[in-house]
Amino acid sequence: MQIEVKVPTLSESVSEATLVAWHKKVGEAVKRDENLIDIETDKVVMELPAPADGSHLLHLLLHLLLHPRP
Repeated sequence: MQIEVKVPTLSESVSEATLVAWHKKVGEAVKRDENLIDIETDKVVMELPAPADGSHLLHLLLHLLLHPRP
């Protein structure tokens, strides 16, 4: 099962964000609401939780990398 993970909408004053930490290994099972990654802007560090249980973390991470939000 593929799970889509979306970066939350950032404020208009934020032009970019940096992925600063991975909290799971490729293929490792995740539980809903577990922190997957940390994203840092010039104003804040945000945790991005898993939207659902799953074991296909590789698919989640590849989706994030291949389909960045504008």
